[in-house]
Amino acid sequence: MTLLTGCSIADRAPRTSPIPTHAAGSDTADRAEVTYLPECGPDSLVKRPSSYVLACGDGGELLEDLTWRAWGEESATAGGNMVTNDCNPNCAEGSDISNPVKVVADQLSVGEGTSVYRRLTVTLDTPGGGGVQTVLHLPEGGEGPSGDGPPELPTMSDG
Repeated sequence: MTLLTGCSIADRAPRTSPIPTHAAGSDTADRAEVTYLPECGPDSLVKRPSSYVLACGDGGELLEDLTWRAWGEESATAGGNMVTNDCNPNCAEGSDISNPVKVVADQLSVGEGTSVYRRLTVTLDTPGGGGVQTVLHLPEGGEGPSGDGPPELPTMSDG
């Protein structure tokens, strides 16, 4: 299975560590141009991604066909699909299963030149509502809690 993140070199931000500040008075349209989402660690920032890897170790779970609204505001919302490898009979031979999802990026950390969303909420968009919801707390940047490298993002898999 070949996975593409859908982000070009131009979508990547320079390495920065935003300092949380009050965003009052900032122009949302200008901020949207410098607002990012960490993907697979704090050193890989993407802007308004059309696809986003959730299972960074093997790429077996990702978001695709994301269409974002309100990017750069306190929260951004998107619709798209979550594609998961069913690993049946094993992950190398498994099939991809696609389900519609709603995505919210929030907990915006605003720095001097860059803003970064710090939480991603993914909700399976099931008929009749009541979809399964997973919340991912994204890395702050720099060293992980133990000081031995960046924190890993959790996956949405149950197994």
